[in-house]
Amino acid sequence: MKKRGFSLVEVLTASALLAIMILAAMSLLANTLRSFHRTDRQVDVSDASAITLRKISEQLRSAVSVEILASGREVAFELPLRNSTLDPLTGEYEYATPVRSDGIDRRYYVNSAGELMYREGSNAPKRIMTRILAKDTDPESVYYNQDYPVFELLKIGNRNSLRIMIIAEEKTSAGYVRNRMSTESLLRNVQ
Repeated sequence: MKKRGFSLVEVLTASALLAIMILAAMSLLANTLRSFHRTDRQVDVSDASAITLRKISEQLRSAVSVEILASGREVAFELPLRNSTLDPLTGEYEYATPVRSDGIDRRYYVNSAGELMYREGSNAPKRIMTRILAKDTDPESVYYNQDYPVFELLKIGNRNSLRIMIIAEEKTSAGYVRNRMSTESLLRNVQ
């Protein structure tokens, strides 16, 4: 006599194996999505840091005076005075010669809430970036577990330079994403 169909044990075994395979696939998919989300947040934090550093660096590069305050958490500077008429070749307001200050006090600083702020003259400060850590979290760093200088004056040869370092953090569903970024800018007009 021929058997037709599967026994109860065979059906239960096949169902259990199928359930295990589905659970494994779901777990793999969940881990992949978590990893994708974490990487996406890391890119966002990196982009924000890079854009901020580039903006600050471009502005400070032409400063005529730079002063580091608040243990490196603040930089005060003045930019060169610009001519009041447009240059016919470039269509821009060029710097007056000889180079001298425009007399406007400008500052970038990190406040106690971890926000990078910019203030120009007596205008209200503008928030440039958030989620900046006060303490360095890298065990390899000389500033590990200490406040680190966001702004630091350096010498490169006989030229003045400014190092800007930002350690930013963002909370994700998979934990915290931290990003450390730093740049150095030659200060063209600071002697």
